[in-house]
Amino acid sequence: MLLKFMKNILRISIILFFFIAITPVFAQPHLVKIKNSSAVYLLHGDKSRHAFPNFLTYKSWYGEDFSKVATVSSDFLATIPLGKNVTVRPGKNLVKIPSSPKIYAVEQGGVLRHVENEGILEYFYGKDWKKRLIDIPEVFFSDYTIGEDIKN
Repeated sequence: MLLKFMKNILRISIILFFFIAITPVFAQPHLVKIKNSSAVYLLHGDKSRHAFPNFLTYKSWYGEDFSKVATVSSDFLATIPLGKNVTVRPGKNLVKIPSSPKIYAVEQGGVLRHVENEGILEYFYGKDWKKRLIDIPEVFFSDYTIGEDIKN
């Protein structure tokens, strides 16, 4: 009888261990990384994972807080297909690329809208709008879609 009880306790312990080990991965927000790598991914359930292409993009969403990033095995991460990169957080920051003077407002879904003059920038983002400007590497510019210009 004691042996049967011990076996049941062992089974429950194993189930709880796996439940606890897997649950943090899907706790809000769904941020993961693998050991010995600085790459952080946003999980969309088990359907796809989306890489933050650089620290500035991550920072636009979460600041410098990495406390909600769970470390998972590379085998686990490999089971989730790679999707599009995460883009800069909409409404909070402005972006540009090094080879162009154009400044863009970021909208939902990674849509960039060229802001045609500084007066518009000050109106929407304040006199310190330059502090919100993120210079994104050109290699990540294709992660975005160009929308209509903001003219007035």
